[in-house]
Amino acid sequence: MKKLGVVLLVIAMAIGVMGGGYSIASLAEVSAEKTPADFASAENLALDTDELLDTYSVEGTGANRPYPDDWGMKFGKAEAGYYTRLDNEGKEPATLSSAHTAAYMPMSRSVAGTAAYYVSADITIGTRVEYGGLGIIIGEGTDEAKAPVGVWFCVDSQTLWIAAGGNDFLQAIGTDDGEGNIITGVELAVGETFTLGAVVDGQNVSAYIDGEKVGSTYTLADTTVFAPRVGAAMKNYNGQFENFVFKTLEEEPEVTPAEFADADNLFVDTAGLVDTYEVTNIPNYRPFPPDYGVKFAKTADGYYTRVNNSMEDFCASGANIAAYLATSMDISEVNTYYVSADITIGARADWGGLGIIIGEGEGDNPVGLWYCVDTPGLFLASDGNEYTNAFGTQEGESVVPGVEFKVGDSFTIAAVVDGQKISAYIDGVKIGETYTLESEFTPAVGANVKQYYSEYTNFTFKTLDTGLQAAEYTVTCISGAVQIGTIDYTYGDGATLAPIEREGYEFMGWHLLPDLSDPVIESIDAAIGGNITVYCEYKVANYSITYYDGDTKIENDDWDQSYTMSQYIPLPEAEDMAKEGYTFDGWYTTPDFSGDPVTAIEMGSTGDKVFYAKYTAVGGGDAGGCSGSVIGVSSGIIGLCALGAVAVMIKRKKAGGR
Repeated sequence: MKKLGVVLLVIAMAIGVMGGGYSIASLAEVSAEKTPADFASAENLALDTDELLDTYSVEGTGANRPYPDDWGMKFGKAEAGYYTRLDNEGKEPATLSSAHTAAYMPMSRSVAGTAAYYVSADITIGTRVEYGGLGIIIGEGTDEAKAPVGVWFCVDSQTLWIAAGGNDFLQAIGTDDGEGNIITGVELAVGETFTLGAVVDGQNVSAYIDGEKVGSTYTLADTTVFAPRVGAAMKNYNGQFENFVFKTLEEEPEVTPAEFADADNLFVDTAGLVDTYEVTNIPNYRPFPPDYGVKFAKTADGYYTRVNNSMEDFCASGANIAAYLATSMDISEVNTYYVSADITIGARADWGGLGIIIGEGEGDNPVGLWYCVDTPGLFLASDGNEYTNAFGTQEGESVVPGVEFKVGDSFTIAAVVDGQKISAYIDGVKIGETYTLESEFTPAVGANVKQYYSEYTNFTFKTLDTGLQAAEYTVTCISGAVQIGTIDYTYGDGATLAPIEREGYEFMGWHLLPDLSDPVIESIDAAIGGNITVYCEYKVANYSITYYDGDTKIENDDWDQSYTMSQYIPLPEAEDMAKEGYTFDGWYTTPDFSGDPVTAIEMGSTGDKVFYAKYTAVGGGDAGGCSGSVIGVSSGIIGLCALGAVAVMIKRKKAGGR
């Protein structure tokens, strides 16, 4: 915003003096100061809203943008119909914190680039919390700090101030009383209502109370660059705001890429395979099924492209696909933005071209801007129609973009979106006229690929909107083809991928590819965004089997020492457990032999198993886990046979003696 009126006045005066062609009176008309009356017939662009609005610190530089949600420092319409400070439930708080806060009201259209405008509001002074007052916001800094620019009335000192650059006492507005004091000429107290207004013309700010100008016009330094706004300022006073006004005589300016030059790029890389969506309604895959392998991803070579499930360049199907990529902030409510990408045209698979995604319509319908390589044309795709509008110049029956690219060429495709208005650019040059899309859509950034191999780099998403919250995303966890869990995360925080236990299996790690061919990952980095799918790798768990006779571990290599959930394992039987002087009574899972005996590990069982052999002494009671060792099967048979032979011999000897 330049001091155009001052410059014209100086030049015109010089001409008048030198050539006598102009009078001072006529020069005054040319550079006349604008007043509220000049805007009387203009449309009020300030909108009424029932939404809870974020608030921002007027003091400091860059702090509390906006105030954290859990602070409960909001602004909105109270039940009584006026606007004021509210908590998160939409109620007026009992007390206010000691802060100078600002809130921005919504407007019916973009006012970016507007040079001259009028802002006002009716304010009723509420109860005092601490030294301070109430005012209006007239702009928002466009530097990194984005400090509010406002005019506010200090109730305690009865003075009027301009706030900018984080300094809420930047400049007093009024008349010098001859003693070094700047006075406003008005007195306002708690309970009184007044109308505070300001006329902004470039860097010049004139303040008005109840229609009367206060003091002289103040010129903000050229370093204080700000975007037009309307809103409320509250410093330690409750206030009731009504009748917000924002008026301008200027036509709605066209927003150009240059206006986003200093804005932050909100695009961020994502990880793994990105789902894709059909641009047309035939077939209507939104998204394409996982087993189709129609994905989009960033490759190891650093560019994004269409890939299959194994992260290999893939462009065989005859589909026009869209992929939505990630941003660092939640852009769902953004109104004015710029999207671009650098594209290198790869080999042709079939008739088509390449472009960018700029929005998402109802039913997951992609809104895209794409360049047709085969028959040079630049088209808007929306509502399932890939030819909603052609950008370019009419030549006969065709609309031509005035540029032509072939395989191997690189170009930058971009779009400026301002509400429903879409302007298309190739290599920085606007193509055709701005087009207004009737159907509503939400902002997005991504790629639009129709049957061409491609290399995408330098995605950009920039906006003039402020006060955005960090984007929220979801990690979807897949085992085989089954979703087994989700993890929500906020961009900038990252996410830890903890193991998910699965009975009967051992967790081996997480992968970004469904074939598990990529390295294991343990987390999502804080610099990564987007909805991400991860695939878990399991192997069948192997569990140990341990056998005990009393306190003695039985070592027998012929017995099963381990098992898996898919196996049925019979336990050693009585003939395997013979022990001199004892009868084997079965296997138990506890050393005190509580419960029922078990004969096998059933299929589907999991966990390490420990079994205890129970014996009963021959001719006696329960022996429990008595001392002595288990005799092997063959030796047991030999021993029993020997004992049997001796018994027969003794019996025969006794019989023979009769």
